[in-house]
Amino acid sequence: MKTEISKGILVISFLYYFFSFYIGSRFKQYDIFIKNKTKSMKTINLKLKIESFPNLNQSYPYSYPYPIIRATQAANANKKSLRLFLPQLNHPFNLRKGFSSLASNSKLTPISHPPKLIINKWNNFFFNLGTETVSASQLPLAGLVTEQKIIIALEKFKEELFSELSRPSSEYIDYKEDYSCYRLLIIFKIQTTNNQIRSISYLQNVNLKEFDLLKKIFLEFWDLKTEEYFLVEVSHIIYSFKLVPLREMQSTPSSSQNIRTFSFENVKDNVGTLERLETPVIESKLLISDYSALPNKNDNLTDTSTEIPKTETNILSTNSIIKNSIINSKSSRMNRTSFGGVNLPNTMDILLWGDVHFISETQAIVYRKQSYSEYHVELFNDYLLAELKIDDKIILKFKDTLNDKINLSTFTRTIKNHEYIYQEGNLLLKKIKKKVRFLTKILPNMHQSKKILTMDLETRTINGVMTSYCVSIYDGKTSKSFYLSDFNSETEMLRKSILYLMKRKYNNYRVYLHNFSGFDAVFLLRIMSDLSDNLKPTMRKGKFLDLRFNFADKYTLFFRDSLLILPGTLRSLAKNFNVVEKSIFPYNFVNNPKIELTYSGLVPEYKYFDGITLDEYKAYSANFYKKDWNLKDETIKYCELDCIVLFKIIDKFSDNIFKLFRIDILKYPTLSSLAFAIFRSRFLKEEDRIPLIHGEIYNFIKKSYTGGSVDVYKPTPVISKEENPENKSDSKEDKMNLIPNKTKKIKRYDVNSLYPFTMKNFPMPTGCPIYFEGDILSIWNKHRAENILKSRTGDSNYQEKKPFGIFEVNIETPLDIKIPLLQTKVKLKNGTTRTIAPIGNWTGQYFSDELYNAEKYGYKFTVIRGYLFERGNIFTSYVDFLYEMKKYSEKGTPNYIISKLLLNSLYGRLGMSPIPENHLVISNKQANEFYSKYNITNVVDLKNGKELISFLDFDQQSQNNDIEHIDVENYKNKNISVVVSSVVTASARIHMSQFKTNNSYTLYYTDTDSIDIDGELDSKFIGNELGQMKLEHTFNDAVFLSPKMYGGITDSYEYLRIRGLKNPLKFNELKGLLTKGTKLESKQEKWYSDISNGKFNIKDEIFTLMVTDNKRKLLYDKDNKFYNTLPLKIENGEIIE
Repeated sequence: MKTEISKGILVISFLYYFFSFYIGSRFKQYDIFIKNKTKSMKTINLKLKIESFPNLNQSYPYSYPYPIIRATQAANANKKSLRLFLPQLNHPFNLRKGFSSLASNSKLTPISHPPKLIINKWNNFFFNLGTETVSASQLPLAGLVTEQKIIIALEKFKEELFSELSRPSSEYIDYKEDYSCYRLLIIFKIQTTNNQIRSISYLQNVNLKEFDLLKKIFLEFWDLKTEEYFLVEVSHIIYSFKLVPLREMQSTPSSSQNIRTFSFENVKDNVGTLERLETPVIESKLLISDYSALPNKNDNLTDTSTEIPKTETNILSTNSIIKNSIINSKSSRMNRTSFGGVNLPNTMDILLWGDVHFISETQAIVYRKQSYSEYHVELFNDYLLAELKIDDKIILKFKDTLNDKINLSTFTRTIKNHEYIYQEGNLLLKKIKKKVRFLTKILPNMHQSKKILTMDLETRTINGVMTSYCVSIYDGKTSKSFYLSDFNSETEMLRKSILYLMKRKYNNYRVYLHNFSGFDAVFLLRIMSDLSDNLKPTMRKGKFLDLRFNFADKYTLFFRDSLLILPGTLRSLAKNFNVVEKSIFPYNFVNNPKIELTYSGLVPEYKYFDGITLDEYKAYSANFYKKDWNLKDETIKYCELDCIVLFKIIDKFSDNIFKLFRIDILKYPTLSSLAFAIFRSRFLKEEDRIPLIHGEIYNFIKKSYTGGSVDVYKPTPVISKEENPENKSDSKEDKMNLIPNKTKKIKRYDVNSLYPFTMKNFPMPTGCPIYFEGDILSIWNKHRAENILKSRTGDSNYQEKKPFGIFEVNIETPLDIKIPLLQTKVKLKNGTTRTIAPIGNWTGQYFSDELYNAEKYGYKFTVIRGYLFERGNIFTSYVDFLYEMKKYSEKGTPNYIISKLLLNSLYGRLGMSPIPENHLVISNKQANEFYSKYNITNVVDLKNGKELISFLDFDQQSQNNDIEHIDVENYKNKNISVVVSSVVTASARIHMSQFKTNNSYTLYYTDTDSIDIDGELDSKFIGNELGQMKLEHTFNDAVFLSPKMYGGITDSYEYLRIRGLKNPLKFNELKGLLTKGTKLESKQEKWYSDISNGKFNIKDEIFTLMVTDNKRKLLYDKDNKFYNTLPLKIENGEIIE
């Protein structure tokens, strides 16, 4: 056998390469197992004679009946394995007897499995986080992503990737086991149990030899993102990846230099975090970069904000405070503070500045020692003005104001927009007034556009796959429908429907679909990308807010989701806006695979209809007395009616908004953007000066924006023996036991429009932010007595003068507080990050008034740094107008709905990120350029030569590259003010704190705007006015297991709320989870969107409920019954108890 193989080795490779060139590069793969046990490994050439190759002579001038086929000889324990690559031909061929001697001792079989790995294409690796991935003791963590699981998933991915690479594929015959010849493009994602896919990392580009670096990178990304997804049940960890040969990566100029790899600082900046420095040096860079100490000769150094009118000099006399103090002062050692590289004295005693020459009673020149510069000083009663000069050129100007008439080293120095406060020569506080732009008014619209189209898709689910089978379109006059049985495929049907819209008369029309963002777009995106090379989606959290579709280089359609401006079902909206009502339809009938789309016959049975009564069904069936019910006709009728109903709702909504506010709704894709436009055009005043926050200020303030407080304090109103006055036992264990069936009634109260209430009644931040370092409150407290005295004499500015803004502070809580008030983010034992209200000590950013409120309940804090703002009432007129409209409109009418929607949609718009995630649909070739230039957050392969790219940090220089049609400025959120959103939510927590600290009842559960208590609120809190409480439920029994998982039972109904659960549960089932370790499983239908293939996959999955101790410590009695909670304790930001 060995001899026969050796005879074939000496064939010249020229013949092979010539033959391979003409036949093509694709080969069919065979395994040949040879009994020879030689252990050496080498590449050999085999001479194979092909019996039938009929087209060769016809196609090419030369024929070679003895082509050379390369094989790899490899040793394998007890046998030899030859891996053979034969040309992949379109016709059969036979091996002649010349190969029979080899084949007789070999086994020749085609490899049965195709290559899993596709080179240079996007692949997905899914790691299931089901219960099989954890031990029994870790069962509560089955749906949570932990650092350990991320590493395990990555190791599993590495194992499968490298295993696949070690198996030669038809794509790469010349594969070498040198992994450095490939680069791996990879994004870390998660898939939630409700089928939402979220990118955790940016796209990373690493050499395969650097694979293990991904562990550190992805763990850091998860640490940054985990808070956002903590409450979310996760089903899979996903690694989306593309393996690219290095030679292809190098085809992009300087790609190796420009490639965006992981940067901890870049990531933290992008997600809105800013690491606190241990020493206050962060602003020293600002001093140097913002203001040059040595300006150019052409610089204008006039600073009108610090100039003092010369008329004030006449108040001076020979016994002026400053001059006499200077003359009588004793020289002492002087500290200095550096400003832009110039050391300035920490005193107003000019005798310590250098050699002094008085040229008048109010003017002096001070010659600095060992310097060519000199101070020119002008003295006033309680301040001085100084200019630092060199040869009559002004280098620096400042103003010093005396704060203590007997101590010249206690003063305030102002240099341009910087302010330094000194006490006895020590710098206590540094303040820098930041330059920002302010939110501007916009003009109302002169005309109302009526360019509206509505569209609807009807779908069916066959064998777990949801696809569309009917499309209808309505333009206000004409309906047009497309039904699947009239076409060869769903793709053709959808394509025809989009082509129908590609008319010049529809240029700049808005095409509305109800739930386009999360449903219809899945079916249509791939079709649209086939028909246009200029498709620009606007997305947020994986939802399509707007899809701009350009065709013929000059016409545009905008696809919108009407659900984003009018939340609610089409049926309820039709009723509210008093338009023709939706019809009914047997949705489940078409899901039967035995039903043809051409069905005609009896009306489908009642069981196929959802949400209707039997009487409604009978009335509907009566319409088909003595005639057949036709599926196609009824589907088209139903679908077209939906389009007509939606058109009339949008048209009526548009008319009302334009009549009230002169705003055209077609310019705004979401309710929040519409509310923002109404505020800016109608209610924003010039004096409001709402600051637009970006950059480092945004990063600092964003940490204080933590949203509402949701917590379980006591899980059930069952009375414990400890609480029972009839219990005479002194045994602690007896007191801990629960008394069965003895409960208190629980009352749930909700606040009327909490956020609008705080927007109107609490001061909001305005003006330029002033950065400061130091304990600003200690300085304010020194003047407290004077301020109180002023307030008693009629000057009520005391509270207004108290520092107002966002502060970084060291917090120390009272240890006996049962319901803490201040929230902070901490890392839990399972590696995730969570917002909790603990006891202990930590450092964080907070709204000043929330700190002052917590101080009343025993909190102590020391201010480190922060940003000051002015107080203003910027939302009063907006809230008053809308609340009055709601108050005097009949419930369910258009004005009532409009006022309710707009009241709650404004504040969040101001809290958006200044660097949004951007999205483009581009070709695979353009995508390769993007990978090396931008922070890629997600990639969806549309499987038509195009990709949906999501990215951050748009490169300003991209305007000069080959990627066209990109307006960089459109990729930035300019009109945002996170400080306003932070203050609104913090003020809401302040308002709710009075109900959390009331000792006249027991608090069981709080949500952002509601409380569950076992008593009654004082009548002064109850009413229909803004900010007052209303009683929503009175529960005879209730159970609160975790945030967003609770329920109660009243005299007439059960009320359960469980985040993510669709199928109903019984109250007693939920209450059974009070026993430690108990879990409840419920089968849920999950929808998994597949944008690449334009469909949804529907699966039945198990939803597991159980109690977790993620925000407070859970207490169990001796029978393992959950009966109470305590706050977690942290020390220096780490949980210790």
